[in-house]
Amino acid sequence: MNIRELRGELAANPRPCYLAVGSDIYMCELARRAFIEAIPEAYRLFNLSAHSAIDLDAATLWRDLDALPVGGEMRVCLISNWHKADKELEESIGTYLDKPNPSTVLGLVGESADMRRKLPSRLKAGGTLVDCSTPDRKQVAAYIVRTAEERGYVMPPSVAVLVVELCGGDLGGSVQATLALTDYVGERKCLTEDDARSLLGKVESRTAFDLVEAMGRHQAGVALTIAKPLWEKAGEAEKLVGLVERQLRLLLLAKANPDVSPSVLAGILGVNPYFVKDYVRQAGNFASVRLQQLLRELAELDVASKTGRAEIRTGLEMFILNASHAQA
Repeated sequence: MNIRELRGELAANPRPCYLAVGSDIYMCELARRAFIEAIPEAYRLFNLSAHSAIDLDAATLWRDLDALPVGGEMRVCLISNWHKADKELEESIGTYLDKPNPSTVLGLVGESADMRRKLPSRLKAGGTLVDCSTPDRKQVAAYIVRTAEERGYVMPPSVAVLVVELCGGDLGGSVQATLALTDYVGERKCLTEDDARSLLGKVESRTAFDLVEAMGRHQAGVALTIAKPLWEKAGEAEKLVGLVERQLRLLLLAKANPDVSPSVLAGILGVNPYFVKDYVRQAGNFASVRLQQLLRELAELDVASKTGRAEIRTGLEMFILNASHAQA
């Protein structure tokens, strides 16, 4: 099952439980949003429970799973970081699935899944797995065409391919670029290759590079000085989240390919070979685990801002301060 099919089922005839797993953090984020948006905003306070598997205990889980919806017909219990669930939590959910609450949808989201373990295998047999693996570039292009259409814009296939190439094949970065393009062209409803080259060739990527550089050097003051002029403009805070997310993803890719030649790494990153050494050097400021953690925190900030639980500018400031703090 893909994300679109998940949204369709949640709106029409949801199953008791879904396991959304895969290597792509942005795809996992889309799954989280699908579960959140399945509950009308007016009822989310009462009918949405969001937890992390890292600090969720069985008693709290059972309390949420047994609760009845308020003002609506359905509740959602969302558990992120499922790949870090302990054996007790996994067994508790296995027991729950023997007799699930008919008015509750359980959404489990994780960045990986060992299908040999009891619960994932059971869900796989039941057909409730949601694929969050990294899509290929053709799939990314098709996705951003739909993203543009949902905003009332036409994105020809050639423009979509160019945007994906300029963003290095990254889904999250391509989506953010598409949203920026629709804002850029305004009332003109058809996006062109010139639009893509004009907008995406600006200094924004360099701004994200400099911001992440300051964070990696633990220079919080410098990082905030770079960021604040951007988020003071309407809509720029959201764009900055996407730019920083893409930069962190590129650093993670650089660290995952330490033995390839600069020309090959340039193709993987989707950047000019001349700048590869800069990305490799900057990646050295972060451990891979730290980059993954920061990407998760950005995703959580994005969800919190869209669901009204956090103000995005304040959240960004806290994120930058935390990211600039030296880890023990």
